[in-house]
This record gives sequence, structure tokens and C-alpha cells, in this order.
Amino acid sequence: STTLAEAGFMKNDSVEVVRSQNGLRGHRKIVTASQDGTIRIWQADLGYKRFSVEGEALPVRAAGFVCDDGAEILVSGGADGVLRFWDGFGQQVQSHCSHSNEILDIAIKGAMVATASMDGSVKVWNMSSGAQKLLGGEGRAPMWTVAFAADNFIATGCAIGVVQVWCLSSGDCVREFRGHSSCVSSVASQVDLVASASWDGTARLWDLRSGEGRGVLQGHDDRVRAIALSQDCLLAATASDDRTARLWRLEGAECIKIFSEHEDYVTAVSFHPSMTILATSSDDGSVKVWDVRAGTCRFTLPDANSEAACSVKFSPGGCLLATVGQDGTAHVWDVGESEMLLQLNSRQIHAGPSVSAAAADAEGRQVALGNFKGEVQVWDLVRHALSREFRAHTAAVWSLAFSPDRLASSSFDETIAVWCRSSGRCLHLISDIGTCIWALQFSTESRLLASGSNNGMISIYSQEDAVCASTTHVAGSRVSAVALHDNAVRCVAFSSDETLLASGSDDCKAIIWSCETHDICCRIGHPTPVRTLSFGLPHRLATGSEDGLVKIWSITTAECIMVMAGHSGPLRSLSCFAEGERVWLVTGSQDNTAKVWNQL
Repeated sequence: STTLAEAGFMKNDSVEVVRSQNGLRGHRKIVTASQDGTIRIWQADLGYKRFSVEGEALPVRAAGFVCDDGAEILVSGGADGVLRFWDGFGQQVQSHCSHSNEILDIAIKGAMVATASMDGSVKVWNMSSGAQKLLGGEGRAPMWTVAFAADNFIATGCAIGVVQVWCLSSGDCVREFRGHSSCVSSVASQVDLVASASWDGTARLWDLRSGEGRGVLQGHDDRVRAIALSQDCLLAATASDDRTARLWRLEGAECIKIFSEHEDYVTAVSFHPSMTILATSSDDGSVKVWDVRAGTCRFTLPDANSEAACSVKFSPGGCLLATVGQDGTAHVWDVGESEMLLQLNSRQIHAGPSVSAAAADAEGRQVALGNFKGEVQVWDLVRHALSREFRAHTAAVWSLAFSPDRLASSSFDETIAVWCRSSGRCLHLISDIGTCIWALQFSTESRLLASGSNNGMISIYSQEDAVCASTTHVAGSRVSAVALHDNAVRCVAFSSDETLLASGSDDCKAIIWSCETHDICCRIGHPTPVRTLSFGLPHRLATGSEDGLVKIWSITTAECIMVMAGHSGPLRSLSCFAEGERVWLVTGSQDNTAKVWNQL
């Protein structure tokens, strides 16, 4: 046997069992897309890897097969926004630099491929004709999910809770369904019905033709992660962070079954083609197969995953079930016998989960790494050894910030933790935020902590009342909160005297405002989302954006006084430092390069 562990899998990775025309027992393949930036195809029947595609330099977010003149073409979407097509020998046959930010989801229908991206756009590709269609435009709210709907339509869900239906012919948005109060995490469609799941704890049903709501599936006590529709369009299944999966009769939006044997978040749900059984996966590491009619668990797959299970999918014929865990393993199961046919393994490259956030201290002695499991590790760069490990989060860590005596971390679980670097104790655990935090920054004297969130809100927390206790978590006092942006805030920075705070956002703006009065000092416009900024230059602000440009601005006149071009990809980090009278600027980009600028 072999193990798919060449890189740690994350929740958005893709594993799919694909059946050829030779029958259920002939030439099944498994496609994996992984955080190490590779696509691999495995021959499931024989248990060996068919070929490995390693053309992606950045993490792969989604993958699947598209049919082109009878041939199976592999399509992949990566964190670099590039859509790539591969032939049966693992050779790249074409690529399209389709998005300026990550591709988050792929939908496939026949020879058509649709991509949803963090840049706010959806693009549709026709492999047969080569035609392309742009739906929406960059600078909008991130598109999290996409699904082909009936006839000539596509349904999408975005970060601000809106479901949109697009006409493929005209490229226009013909319907907007509003009702969710948080991110739309999943969409599905059958016939004239569109279903959406959201972090607001509900799923909603919409009529594709009339645009009217057809019901709200209410009952979950936490975020709804996924939704699936039966092929006859009579039933829906949902998976939620409240540790349950639910079965709904669409007529009347009635919950008819609750599957509640999981011990942690239910992450995915899949209908068997016969619609008589249902599979669910969970962060408790288990995969369960349920009898739809009886509402009972038929069986739990033995030792499905040693860690959280994040994906489950039936094969088209229904005889096989593929499961994926965050421990980097994939399994193929005989559904009828509940027997594992094979466990696919290959050489493990990464010793731990994929890194999702990083930060270095001012002295250059330590670096902190956050991962997709919610863990934070601090490494000593002098001794080349692990110094401390912090655990308070239950989901991916998105941001880290150092102060001389503290370390702050924010997570997808909508919490902020502040740690004492010397003792390793948690000083603050701020859990009443209600949205994901993308950015953190301490002030120069560490008195204040600023955060930027997914809903455009900027908050400042006092750090002077921290209690260093092993059993008591005291939330930091929020001294101010302002909503200045129309989209997610991706970066924040204090001025050296702590009087000003700058913020950059997906709404393509950077804003400088007074920490005391909350008055806006200046507003800076960019053509693309602002990803990083720094006050390190005297009386100036440096910004880096998705277009790969670094710009230097006067903070008094908001005038752009310098533009530096050199990166071929989006900017991800920016830092300033002084050496005598000379000021240097260091930038890091998604083009896999770092540059040092001395024209300042």
C-alpha cells in the first residue's frame, strides 16, 4: 500500500475518485491537490501513483477532470490565480493567468470549467471552443464557491453573504439572493433550485427562475459548512460546526433527520447516487455512512483518519467512497462492505501541517509559525530548535504579531489569543469577535493591539490589563472599533508614536486615521487590493498591493511620491529598517521572491 502524504492536506484540498468507461472495477483514478503545490494522479486499482504533476509553485486549491473529445484533461486552480490543464501523461498542455488572487473553487460540467477566486471574480472556460467568459469583476467581495445550475446559468456564493446567479451567454448577473448575514460557504444546484449554506448558521433555498426564496433551513446552532442536494431534488443535507448533519425535506423546508454521533465539527456531506445513504466527515477524524430513511448510522469507517477528516465523496457509480484527512492520508473504501480497498501513501515531505501564517520578532532571534490545525510554534533561529508551542485555536491561524514580551495570534475560529513569550501562558483570549481576523499589529510600546477583520471592521484593544494566569483568560479591553472599509481588512500598522493607524483592504483602499479621535487623516486609492503596509519611513507610508507595485505616500498630502516595480506577482509582506541615515525597504511577493530596495 501507499499513503498520500507528500504534503499536509488542508480543508480546501481536493481528492476525487473518477471512474472511466470500463466499469466500476476498471481504471479508477484518484486526483489529489495539495498544499505543497503539486497535483498527483493515482491508479486506485493497483495502488500506485500514475503520475505526478509538479508545475504549481504555490498551493493548489482545487482540481478535477474535464472531458475534451473523449479525453480526460486534468484542470487545477492554484493560490497564484492560474488555471492549468494537464494531459494523461502529466504534461501541462495549457495555462491561463485567470485571476489576480487565489482560486478558491472549481466547478466542472462537461467541457466547461468555472473558477471562483479571492479576487471577487468568476471565470468560465470552454475546453472545446477555447472561449472564456468573465463574470463579475476584481475588487469585489471574494467568491468562495461556485456551482453550475440549470441550462445556461452559474451560481456563486461570496464572503459578504450574497448568492448570485449569472447568465453564461451575456455574462450578466441576473439574480441576487440576499438573506444570509455572513459568508456563503457552499452552493449546490439541481434543476431550477439553488441551495446555499452560510456561516450564519442557516441554509437557504432559492428559485432560479423567479428569484424568490423557497425556504430557510433553520435548526443548526453554529456555522453551516456544506450543503448537498439529492439528484431528485427532494432532499438536502447540511453539515455544521454544531457537530450535526441534518436531512431536510425541501417541500416545507422541514428537518426530518438529525445525525448527531460526531464529536466535533461536521465538515462535509455527500449523497450516494441512490439517495438512500449519506456520508459525512468530521473534525473528530471519523467518517460515517448513514441510512437516509432510518436516520441511523450504518457504519463508521474503521480508522478512517488519525486526525480531522475534511472531505468525503462518493464515486459516480456509488460503489466507492474517498475520504481525506488533515493528517495527509487518503483512503478508498468499498461502500457495500465497509472495507478499505487501499490506503494510498507516498513519501512525506513535510514534518508538520502546512504553514498558514508567519512572523519574526524585532531582534531576529525568533520566528512564529501558525498552521491550519490552529497551532502556533515559536522557533529559536539561533539554536535552530523549537522554543514554544501554543494551542488555543480550533481552526487555521491567519495572522501573528510579536511585541517585546508578547505574541498575538488570530484564527479562522474568530478568536484572538495573546501569549506571554517568557512563560507561554495565555494572557488574553478574545472570543466575542463574530468574524474572521486577517491582520494583527502591536503598537510600538505594546500598549495597544490592532486587528483587521473580514467584515471591514478595525478594532484596537488595550493590553495593559492582562492577567498572567494559567487558569484564567481575561479578554483585552476593546477601546475602539471603527468600520472604515467596504471589504476585508488585510493589514494594519501603527505609527511609531502610536497616534496613527493605517489599514489596507480588499476594497482597494489604504486609510490613515487618528487613534484618539478616529478622524480620517487621508484615504489612498489603489487599482487592486492592498495587502501590506508600513509606517517605517519618516512622514511616509509604504504600501504593497495585488498588482505587485510598491508605492510610497506622503501621510500629510496623500500624494504618491514614489512607485517601485519589480515583482511579477502580488505583494504579501513589506518591512522597513534603518542602517545609519539610510532607510531600506524589504518586500516579499507571491512570485516567490524577496527584494531589498535602497532608493529611499
